[in-house]
Amino acid sequence: RGVIHRDLKPNNVLVDLSDESNPVVKLLDFGIARAVDEKKGIAARKRNTVTGTPKYMAPEQIKGDWHEEGPWTDLYAIGSMTWQLITGKPPFTGDEDSEIFRAHLEEELPAFKSRIPVPKGLEDWLRRLLAVEPQARFQRSADAAYALTSLLEEERVMLNRERDEDFKSQLSSPESMPT
Repeated sequence: RGVIHRDLKPNNVLVDLSDESNPVVKLLDFGIARAVDEKKGIAARKRNTVTGTPKYMAPEQIKGDWHEEGPWTDLYAIGSMTWQLITGKPPFTGDEDSEIFRAHLEEELPAFKSRIPVPKGLEDWLRRLLAVEPQARFQRSADAAYALTSLLEEERVMLNRERDEDFKSQLSSPESMPT
């Protein structure tokens, strides 16, 4: 809280599974982190420098718009990492940093091709995290977490309803009646 990491990427995120029922996510390398002015919600910074890992950098970070950086900057990186976990590659790639920067700033997100089953609505959640304009993203991690939790709860309810309907239809079918 009160810090923008500014370099969230897979190498800077560890998941501690020592207690399988309670995994813990730990962030590493706060070398380019910035303090946030709690009243204004912006990063305190003295000069415009572009720092971070291109595949995960938010557009305002790429442009050096320090006054536009906030929690939404790290949420963009979380969106990029989540996209990569689900599809197998980050949303934007290239051979040169300049290609990746241009893609983040100017290109539409690619088609979402999940390698694993995901809840309905997850793609929309990701696209909101990866919006070019900071104002279009979730403004706080709590908002993004709430939206994701709601998606997962909706999915759980839907799956339970389908299971119950399947069970009821099996009970009422003639084949299920004892002879």
